[in-house]
Amino acid sequence: TATAALAQCNPLTYLGSYLDACADAGGRPPSGPALARFFPWAAGEADLSVWGLPSPGPAPSSTSHRYCARDFSAADLEVVRRLTTTLPHRSAIAAGLCAELGWRRLDGRPKEMSARVALLRMERDGLITLPPPRNPNGNGHILRYAKPDLKWIKPAPPSLPALGRIELVVVDTPAASRRWRGLIAS
Repeated sequence: TATAALAQCNPLTYLGSYLDACADAGGRPPSGPALARFFPWAAGEADLSVWGLPSPGPAPSSTSHRYCARDFSAADLEVVRRLTTTLPHRSAIAAGLCAELGWRRLDGRPKEMSARVALLRMERDGLITLPPPRNPNGNGHILRYAKPDLKWIKPAPPSLPALGRIELVVVDTPAASRRWRGLIAS
């Protein structure tokens, strides 16, 4: 940041450009000529004009929407809508969103989980329509089981010796699994 300040560059845009170059190189720092462009005395006019901006990017407009610390412009939302119509499932849409908008972590990996959260919130706000989830989990809702078959429920014995022999049985069929879950839930 001291180098950026001496060159009268915005430190956030300067470092952001450097981190983007690291991400483009697969998480490795640039070297050789790719590194030289980050020396303010050797940088081109295009880089210097970007780094000299007073803010690290365009100010959010009144038509932008903010999700997961990122502003989505109307053009970004059109990209999202296009992806939702061309890609088959939610995880592919999130990966495509990261690729199309360059949404990456500092180490260069795509921010797919943030993209998934943003997509869900966009859908909740009525901005997009997502395909149905492939593996719905109710998003944290407790799974309710059917009432167990009463033939398996027996009254508790009056004492431990009256319980008799205890047998451990491996639950290895869907029917046995349903029975076990129903008994545990009751």
